[in-house]
Amino acid sequence: MTVLTPRVLAVVAGIPLLTALATVILVSAWAPDLPAHVVTHWGVDGADGFSPVWAAALFPIVTTAVVALGTVAFLAATSRGGFTIAHRLVGALDVGLAVLFPTLVVGPMAVQLGGPDPALDPSGAPSVLPWLLAGLAGAVVVGVIGWFLLPRPTVPVAEAESVAPLRVAAGERVAWFGVASVRRPGAIGVGVVVLLVFVAAGVAVATSGDLAVLPLLLLPIVLVLLSLTLLRWTVRVDATGITATAGFGLPRIRIPLDDLAEVAVVESDPLRDFGGWGLRLSLNLRQWGIVLRRGPALRLRRRRGRTWVITVDGAEQAAAAAQALRATPRG
Repeated sequence: MTVLTPRVLAVVAGIPLLTALATVILVSAWAPDLPAHVVTHWGVDGADGFSPVWAAALFPIVTTAVVALGTVAFLAATSRGGFTIAHRLVGALDVGLAVLFPTLVVGPMAVQLGGPDPALDPSGAPSVLPWLLAGLAGAVVVGVIGWFLLPRPTVPVAEAESVAPLRVAAGERVAWFGVASVRRPGAIGVGVVVLLVFVAAGVAVATSGDLAVLPLLLLPIVLVLLSLTLLRWTVRVDATGITATAGFGLPRIRIPLDDLAEVAVVESDPLRDFGGWGLRLSLNLRQWGIVLRRGPALRLRRRRGRTWVITVDGAEQAAAAAQALRATPRG
């Protein structure tokens, strides 16, 4: 099954293609009446960045193309399980950005037609604020249209599999330990994102010459700490209940045995069921999840509070141990 149907491709790739084409046509038609340089960056004191017309026009075309290609790649890579609400959200964001990027460049160009070169007289450069607001409004409107043009999400209900209790001899004590973590491709992906953020922050600090941007270097450190904390959990099943503990000890989730109404194993898909990976609330707002990969997961339905889904290795053994503990009389 693939979610990249002709209808989906027409929205997530067709609309960005049309906006890029419109940008090329407009800029080509305006080029003879535009100054040698147009404004491409605004600071606190107004326009402070300029570039040739062709370079300015290249920015929205390239960024729109990159976002559209990234969206298509995301849909192709996550097509298993049908078209989800996460796919719909990403598609709507894609077409919204396809309007925002060109507006921020082409809009200011329109008011520079026939005017002086802003690089020579920055005081006469147009303000970006009206076009920023127009771009945001247009992005929202087109994003909503894209949302309704895309197919309705299909969210199949995963069937729970009951698990027989572990056989326990008289006098034996039961405890089970496991790990919930992302698979290697996911860990590599997180590492790449952190590296890119670190490089971008370093370039920003090095080129700005302003000490005020130094805190940007803290961003990749924060991302690393969050990744180490939330992308690997230890899971323990014993007489006190079921406990899931994040990498550095917090957060810690504990469900007492007395609070367990049902223990089962379910086939979980993080994107389909939760809209992503990590510590999340399900899209139907009925379940919490520690969901770090696709596959068998431990489902714990509580008597008080929401159900929990944990994609832990050895989910069947964990469920069997929990069932045995629930069946063991406690004094």
